[in-house]
Amino acid sequence: MKKTTTLLAAITATLLGLAAAVQASPYSNAVLADNPVAYWRFEEATTASPAVDSGSNATITNGTYNNVNLVPNLYEGGTLGQAVQFTTPNSSNIDFGALSAGDLAQLVSMRACCGGPEPNKTTSVEFWMNSTQAGHGNNWRAPLVFGEESPGDGDIQWGWIDDNPAGTIGVAANDISVNLGHSSTSVTDGQWHHIVLTMDWGIRTQKVYVDGVLEADDVIGGGNDLLQDNEGRIRYMGWDQRSDQPATWVGMLDEVAIYDKILTDQDALDHFNAAFIPEPSSIVLLLLGLIGAASCRWRRRRVA
Repeated sequence: MKKTTTLLAAITATLLGLAAAVQASPYSNAVLADNPVAYWRFEEATTASPAVDSGSNATITNGTYNNVNLVPNLYEGGTLGQAVQFTTPNSSNIDFGALSAGDLAQLVSMRACCGGPEPNKTTSVEFWMNSTQAGHGNNWRAPLVFGEESPGDGDIQWGWIDDNPAGTIGVAANDISVNLGHSSTSVTDGQWHHIVLTMDWGIRTQKVYVDGVLEADDVIGGGNDLLQDNEGRIRYMGWDQRSDQPATWVGMLDEVAIYDKILTDQDALDHFNAAFIPEPSSIVLLLLGLIGAASCRWRRRRVA
C-alpha cells in the first residue's frame, strides 16, 4: 500500500508541475510560431493592468484599457482564455497613444510613395470576434477593429463591418482604391469567428478569411499616390479616432495579432484549427481526476 500511495503521489506531483508550467495554449503557440510583431491575448487579471503585447517586435506596444471588460471566452470550452468586451460606443477602446510606441505603424502608410522612407508593406491582422453590431455602408463610419480616417488623405480600415451585405467584414483603403474587400459570410451573429485580413501593397492584393476559409481575394486599384496619408496614425483598438462621427466597436475581441508578412491560406486554416486543441492543463486536470477516481476505487477494495 505504501508503494502504491508513493507512486500516486509522484504521478500527481508531476502532473501538477506540468500544469503549472503550461502558460500558453495550442492556439497562442500557433500564432507565436509565425512571429507576430504585436499580439494581445487579454489574459490580465484586471483592466487596471496594461493590455500586454506578446509580439516579437523589439518595441513592445502595451495598451491602456478604457471602459472595457475582461470576460471568459467560452468558445470550444474556453481554450482561448479571456476576451475583451467593448460595451460603450465612442468610449470603449484600448489606447496605445500613452506609450512611446503609440503608432501601430504596420497598419498604415502601406505604399512606398510620397517620399516616405519605407517600402511597400505586407501586413496581416488576425483576431477572434463576437458581435451583433450593425454595420455601415461607408467604411469610414463603420464599426472596426483598427482604423484611421483622414479626409483628403488615405483612409485605412482593418476589420470594418459592412451593411451591404449586412454583417460582412473586410479591409479597406478607400481613398486610394474603390476596392473594398469583404467577406461573403455575415459574422455579426453573436457567435465567435476567426478572422484573418491581409494586404500586400507590392502586388496590390487584399484577402479576407473567415473561420479558416478564404472568402475574398481582391486586387487593390492603382489610385492616386498623393491621396495616401504617409503620416497616417492608428492609436486605438476598437475606435477610429477621427473627431466627426467616430466609428466604434461593440462586442468582444480576442487574440488580436499583427504581422509584417502575409499569412497564407494554410496559416489561416492552421491557426483556426488550433483553437480546437485542448490546452495541456485541461488534459492534466482530466488525468488527475482519473487518478483520483482510481485511487478511491483501490482504497474501497482494500477496505473490503
